[in-house]
Amino acid sequence: MDIAAINRVENRERTAIIVVGYNRLGPLKRLLNSLLSATYKFDNVPLIISIDASGNQELYDAVNSFQWPYGDLYVNIQKERLGLKRHIFSCFEMSQYFRAVIVFEDDLFVAPDFYNYTEAALSAYEHDDCVCGIALYSMPRNGYVGLPFTPMQSGSDVYLHQDVCTSGECLTYSMWSGFRAWLVDNENRSYEEIEMPANIKRWMRAWSKYYYAYMIETHKSFITPYISYTTNCGEAGEHGGKTNVAQVPLQWGVREHFVMPPSSELTSYDAYSNNVALYAALGLNPEEVTLDLYGINDMYLSRRYLLTVRNIPCKVVKEYDLSFYPIEVNVLQGVEGNGIKLYDTTIKASKDPSINSIFAYLSYYLGATNPYAVLKYISIYCWKSLCRKLKIRF
Repeated sequence: MDIAAINRVENRERTAIIVVGYNRLGPLKRLLNSLLSATYKFDNVPLIISIDASGNQELYDAVNSFQWPYGDLYVNIQKERLGLKRHIFSCFEMSQYFRAVIVFEDDLFVAPDFYNYTEAALSAYEHDDCVCGIALYSMPRNGYVGLPFTPMQSGSDVYLHQDVCTSGECLTYSMWSGFRAWLVDNENRSYEEIEMPANIKRWMRAWSKYYYAYMIETHKSFITPYISYTTNCGEAGEHGGKTNVAQVPLQWGVREHFVMPPSSELTSYDAYSNNVALYAALGLNPEEVTLDLYGINDMYLSRRYLLTVRNIPCKVVKEYDLSFYPIEVNVLQGVEGNGIKLYDTTIKASKDPSINSIFAYLSYYLGATNPYAVLKYISIYCWKSLCRKLKIRF
């Protein structure tokens, strides 16, 4: 069906799937096959295949011959190269014709129940002003420090996270248009004053950099599943080479019911993956204390109090242990010990020589890991890297 036909009244009640591709035929086929194998509990599921101009005729032919048995199929092959950012933006703009759009880049793979999960999340949160997107991907790792991230269970299927999902995300037009209106006056800022991980600010071509800044300034979050409904196969592309670092376990079963309470009852994490329930546990408000349990907030001295795993030359008000998981439980349950410190940054003091905070922190996260296996992996990795630089075959 021609892409111009998407502007139909009946589409306003439907959630469309948009597959984004450029010149990678193999990954695109893999994603489409996973979509064909999924379970849909709805009568008409529109699919849009949007391909940026690459001149890859084999890919164009494959897309034009693809059959979609679950609803209307729209094929949109760009005549001129847009680039990834503009292409993604153009796909989100199509949300104006649907209830919402689910956008998948071609290196993704979906779980069987992805669509039914998304519909359930939309029904619960599409009109919630605290929500700026619905994630289908859940990373069991804080990618900004390369350490495990385990969100605290609350009995629901989802939690709130100020982390922009780019590995399968759903937006309504209301969510998207709010961002686009904000971007008009904010696109050319440096974002240095915004509290978000420093490496995000250095991104040059990623659309998510701008969405991060918008999300934080407007105090919104993504609805995120505890178990992922997509995985990222890490194909070589515009932003990097082949890697499996983003592969995650999937929800393989099909759920009959989803537990999605009001957003005010969900576990919530900020842009640095700190549980915001820590404010109440400390008896301090966000203007008084900086939460920095991963030690990555470059603005950690911007408030009087600091809760962190860092070791800094300031007075320790209280100290918590590194024993329970996830990490915030140690503070929420008042487990006294060593490793997590609440500082008063206005009172200078010598660093505590009794404990190496970084060592304790890494031991906490890596304690269950075989150290010999880690050392073996590191040595092999370093050796192969050296051989590649010296152009030595092995």
